[in-house]
Amino acid sequence: MTCPECAIVRDGAAPGGAPVLRRGPFVVHARPESSPVPGWFVVAPVRHVEQVDALDPDEQSALGPLLAEVAGALRAETPCEKVYVSVFAEVLKHLHVHVIARPADLPAEERGPRLFASERRADEAERAGLARRVHARLTRASAPAPEAGRGSVRKWRAVILSGVVCPGAGQLAQRRWGPGLGLLLGSLGLIVVLLVKVAREAAARMPTDPTTLDPLFPLEMAAEIQRANAGFFAAITAGLVLLWVLGILDAWRAQR
Repeated sequence: MTCPECAIVRDGAAPGGAPVLRRGPFVVHARPESSPVPGWFVVAPVRHVEQVDALDPDEQSALGPLLAEVAGALRAETPCEKVYVSVFAEVLKHLHVHVIARPADLPAEERGPRLFASERRADEAERAGLARRVHARLTRASAPAPEAGRGSVRKWRAVILSGVVCPGAGQLAQRRWGPGLGLLLGSLGLIVVLLVKVAREAAARMPTDPTTLDPLFPLEMAAEIQRANAGFFAAITAGLVLLWVLGILDAWRAQR
């Protein structure tokens, strides 16, 4: 016959749409049937196992910490007085562990194993809301913790590359090809324009007879080119500085 718990594992959802959390070799979900108290959860192995001693070593190692985590989530999300943990597997053969938040006001005659025979029924909207909150809490707990300082290191690496190597280097390191190539090609374009301008100005000032060259001629020619093209050089410098600043700021903002 079809195993209802195996169907929950396969479908990734309990009857009624309750969330199912996959945690390693186990799943966690609210009890599929209506329950006497809102905080009634089930922890079951993903594979069809009928007894605790049939769990493999990895499953055995993972079960205890997971049960403690689910119990802690129920304590955090409900005003329970105790958390029951029990295993019977008499009706449903698939091994499943009940983790139950026992309210403080539960009558004494319904506590302990007698809770399974209780005829009271918790509000379904309350059960669904609690299932979502517990699921969200367990999901946050399972998320890998960020490595300390890793984001900051990445941020400053990109900034340093854009500031020291060339504009766009940081963006390329971030795999942001559009901004990176735009800044890099823009900078190279300005440098090429500068070099072409200097080469033409120098060629125009070269004497026809190289033997008449004075040792200080290169310096004098450079100063003359600078004076004659002060506005051009200022514009090129401003463009390069602007691209440099934009590269640094953009690399920093992208990693915030």
